[in-house]
Amino acid sequence: MGTSDVQDLGSLLLINIPDSKTHKKRSFTVIGEPYTSICRKYVSLRLENIPERQYTGHCLRRTSATLLVDSGANLTCLKRHGGWKPSSVADGYIEDSLANKKEIATKI
Repeated sequence: MGTSDVQDLGSLLLINIPDSKTHKKRSFTVIGEPYTSICRKYVSLRLENIPERQYTGHCLRRTSATLLVDSGANLTCLKRHGGWKPSSVADGYIEDSLANKKEIATKI
């Protein structure tokens, strides 16, 4: 991925993931402060001659899945977000979720 994959649309940033292991085009948005400002600063500071693909779509997918589950999302929402058809991959994110661990601890 490169800085050209980031479209600044004012109140949000649209990030295009040019290729993935599933060969499906993917994109996601970054909204709200301070997140949009952090991304804009990163794009402005990134040197032109740095090779692209230092961050893969997969690392962004894992991070966003983890954040989504930690915010309380259910399995259906997570599968839709990550594009997973089988539940087995998505279940791992829910199982490892800090929010899930807290919920279980309060029930014990």
